[in-house]
Amino acid sequence: MKKFQPFIFAIFLIIACTEQDQSLEAARMLYKNSPCQESGWDQRSIDECYIDTNLTQISECNVIRTKYIREWCYKKIAIVKNNTELCEEIKDQLTKDKCYGELARLRKDYSLCEKLKIEEYDDGLSINAPKSDCFIDIALLTKDRSVCEKMNDSYFEQRCLGLIASATKS
Repeated sequence: MKKFQPFIFAIFLIIACTEQDQSLEAARMLYKNSPCQESGWDQRSIDECYIDTNLTQISECNVIRTKYIREWCYKKIAIVKNNTELCEEIKDQLTKDKCYGELARLRKDYSLCEKLKIEEYDDGLSINAPKSDCFIDIALLTKDRSVCEKMNDSYFEQRCLGLIASATKS
């Protein structure tokens, strides 16, 4: 039996690689035949159009040429599949944080808020605090005051507690 183990492993490896190649080839065909290609748009616009189609597999994202749009595609698939492991495929930290944040809200799971690395950023319009906002949103969704106490910022903790008190009055 031991003589056959390397042979069986080799067969398994060939099958797995073939399936992955077929999946990528199918994604390339979907991308190539997308109505977005017929638009005459620039590459970024084509990629933005493509992610608005019904994508369901990471391999479908891998054919997108514009890096940040490919990252948004990974986030979209992670949300559709409700899969935090797919958030790890994202290199851009802000997009990765948004992925975890959306899944935290979807699952009502504050522990996913702890995975957010960016405490604060300025988008040109306002200062955003995605990590604190994540905890506040989960606390409001679950009406659980203890979630507010998980934050490391006393200002946001007090804000969270005030919002919970207001939400539970009615």
